[in-house]
Parts: sequence; C-alpha cells; structure tokens
Amino acid sequence: MKVTQYEKLNFVNGSPPALNAATLNHIEDGIVAATEGVTAVEKTVKDNKTKVDTALTTKTDKATTLEGYGITDGENTKNKISDKSKITDENANYPSIKYLDEYYYDFEETDNLLSQKYDSSNIETGIGSLTPSSNSKDVIQSADFKYQRIGNKVTIGISITFIAGEYREIELIKLPFVCQNEDLRGICVTNTNREFIWKIYDSWLTSSSYLRISRTDSYNFSNNENLNFTFSYFIDT
Repeated sequence: MKVTQYEKLNFVNGSPPALNAATLNHIEDGIVAATEGVTAVEKTVKDNKTKVDTALTTKTDKATTLEGYGITDGENTKNKISDKSKITDENANYPSIKYLDEYYYDFEETDNLLSQKYDSSNIETGIGSLTPSSNSKDVIQSADFKYQRIGNKVTIGISITFIAGEYREIELIKLPFVCQNEDLRGICVTNTNREFIWKIYDSWLTSSSYLRISRTDSYNFSNNENLNFTFSYFIDT
C-alpha cells in the first residue's frame, strides 16, 4: 500500500485554518492513512519472516570435511607431522613443501606485494589558521583549517566565522601547501544558504598560495555567520 505524504497544518490563534469539520477530517484522514501504512509494513515483515523460516528449514547442516563442500584437491592431512624434523616426503607430509610452495607466498613474493602497498609514513595531518589579507581582516573573526596530505595531494577542511559587515570579496593567505593546479575553484555555501565562489591563487612574491572567496555582488555578513567547506589540490613540489 502506498502511503500518501501528510500535509501538516499549522494552527495560529486568530488565523486560518479554522477548526471545523474539514480541518478535523483532514487530521482523521492522516491518522487513518498512517495506521494503514504501519499495518501494511507489519504484514510485509511477517510475510518475509515466514519465507525466511521456510527457506531455512530446507537447508542442510554444514559439512565437516573439505569433501563435504566439494573440494577434492585439498592438502592430505592424513600424513600430518608435528614438526619439520619428521618430514620424510616433501610431497606427502603435511604441511608439505609442495603444498606451501603452491598455496603460500614465499619471502620474495611477500616482499614484492608489500612494496606495492601504500607507505603510511607518507601521510601527514595537521591544523592551522588562515590569515585575512589587509582588505579582509575587518570581516573575518576566525579562519581555521584541518588538512590531510597523502603524497603530493592535500585535502583541506576550512571553517570561517565572519564579523558583521558588507563585502564582495575576501582573501585568506597562508594555505599549508603551494597549489599546483591551475584555475582551481568551486562553490561554497554559508550556514545562511548564501553562495560564494572560492578560488586558489599562487603568489610568486611569497611562493605561497592564498584563497579568495567572492560574489558578483556585495553581501552583508551577519555576526558569527559560518562558512565550512572542503577542497583538495595537488602540491607544487
């Protein structure tokens, strides 16, 4: 059964909707629809449980041997030995050299596979604060960031808190790494649903990257208004 979305009524003294038969019927209809929906869900759950229980009764007990699972080429454990000094036949004793060679990695193979894994020592995390440029310091209360660098790629999460004021563009300097990407930009939204464009620029004077956040028109920031967003870029090495 399909449950229709209930449209909530908002009652305010002296304002519609009026407390009449139509309004009460609307509420009653919502209760009936909700009850029918719950009943339908309960029936579905009960039916599914019955199907699962029926299916489980047809299952056989688990096997206790490899042959029970259809595996006929496993290692022969009948010739199992207690230690390597008792190996008399490297092709027959368990665990045999032949078996280990076929089913386990030797040192060279293991070392080769491990060398392909990522080196965790190449991961760096940190925190810091961006510094507003001279034309932006009056509108920024704080601009903190966290970052994680993996190899030559860094991901930065920024949290900016504003001071009340009207601005069209702000700049924040001292990003943790110089950006390699060209024309890197994106959209970010404040907690009041105001959209801004962020873009990263490189400064050849200071050999660093800075962040510019702007709009096409001026915007009045409210006190303690927040802007949180995350971006990634490749580091210029």
